[in-house]
Amino acid sequence: MAKYPTVQSLGLPAVDKRYLVPFFRAALAHFIVQLHNLTISGPQLEAAALDIDADFTFSIAVYHLIKYTCIDPVTHVCSTADSIHVQPAHKDCQNCPILGRFDTALIRVRDDTQEPVKAFRVGQVHLVFSLPLAVMSGLCKDVQYANWPKHLAYIEWLTPFSRPGPNHCLHKITCSFAAVGGNLASVVVDLKRVVRSVPLMPNFGKVADRSWTSSNVMDKCKSFFVNPFLDQHDHTLYNLS
Repeated sequence: MAKYPTVQSLGLPAVDKRYLVPFFRAALAHFIVQLHNLTISGPQLEAAALDIDADFTFSIAVYHLIKYTCIDPVTHVCSTADSIHVQPAHKDCQNCPILGRFDTALIRVRDDTQEPVKAFRVGQVHLVFSLPLAVMSGLCKDVQYANWPKHLAYIEWLTPFSRPGPNHCLHKITCSFAAVGGNLASVVVDLKRVVRSVPLMPNFGKVADRSWTSSNVMDKCKSFFVNPFLDQHDHTLYNLS
């Protein structure tokens, strides 16, 4: 992560609007509650989250880029191996509109299995942020300091991996919706759980929709295939099922 955030301080109402995160407060409240008690769920989780949601009047620091670096074993040169862009729509220095970009990523959801399709899930990263230390002190006063997350990410889920298709052997995923309310399923996670970017291919069907663009395809397309062909690591990872 960059030493300094892209946006030093941004209020939560502006965060919701700029980064398209309508359920940010609820997702953050759930994360804070589960940071204190990993086993809490159901009505107890909802009640506890509602109790602290009302206290969210602070601002957050926001980051627009996640970089993953590697060191060449021969030259010892550090280079960028992967990156995830999380940038809202904005205007450049000439006042021309720049479309937003919210990359998809592989998120670790389980630590008790070595099977990639069970250990990971695909999500779209809409926000990467950190909380002020004073806010963390208040929200996490019963959590050991070593367990405080340094950076967090707001994720909109796609469905878990299922069996690959019989002909193309690709994993098909769709947008995931909450069981209650029918809204897009979203969570806040520790950024350490975001392990790498993941490319998706739209499921075009028999006729490609010409209105799809790189900025709206995640909203308009109903299903996607996980693309394992960009590098050898991806190809190996998604075929370990």
